[in-house]
Amino acid sequence: MASELTAPELTVPETVRPKRILSIDDDPILRRLVQMGLQKAGYETVVANNGAQARELLAQEPVDAILVDLMMPVMDSLRFLQWLRGEANSKVPALVFTSTLVPEILGSARQAGATDILTKPLRMEQLLANLRGVLGD
Repeated sequence: MASELTAPELTVPETVRPKRILSIDDDPILRRLVQMGLQKAGYETVVANNGAQARELLAQEPVDAILVDLMMPVMDSLRFLQWLRGEANSKVPALVFTSTLVPEILGSARQAGATDILTKPLRMEQLLANLRGVLGD
């Protein structure tokens, strides 16, 4: 009696996509430098000029973390964070970067929902370390 041989089922592991980071900054040079640094570190990036544009992008595609400049035109980071944590009900980590050290302003950013605050000038090593920390990488 011949037995039928069957090949074991092969399961192909799900492709692991790089983590997607939304970078929001009105300064095109800083935005590009951050984008290049993130991509070099293996992250996928999405960029926005301000909080209003970021809201539109988030409606189209999810992200794993957000980097946002504190002071921007159109929709600043405080209003963006209030929308993100309130109306959007998002738990996505949001790192705020700023050149101000005014305690009241930094406190307002935390109260609005900032996960962490980084000071300018940004050092890519520090940015990546903080980002890995909030992402659990």
